[in-house]
Amino acid sequence: MITKRIIRTVTKSCCSSVQYLFETNKPVTKAHVSSFIGVGFLAPSHYLESGIFYVQKGKLIATSSFGVTKITVRCSGQDCSERLDEFEKLLDTAVNS
Repeated sequence: MITKRIIRTVTKSCCSSVQYLFETNKPVTKAHVSSFIGVGFLAPSHYLESGIFYVQKGKLIATSSFGVTKITVRCSGQDCSERLDEFEKLLDTAVNS
């Protein structure tokens, strides 16, 4: 089960960005990153090597340390809600499979 909360909303003159906290029932591991890469998310290798969960797709960026259950997600733009839904489903599948 995934829990999602809004941490803060940042409004700029051209666009707005919302930051969320996703909490999982199991810790995020390096193995979970491949689920995101398979559907078009970017995951730079230097983050993986440093023990950091970092995936990005468009204007959605998710970060966390490996071994924890909380992931910070920033999102902005018109399609933010769709990207958040996609991320949440992928995260749930990756962590609970």
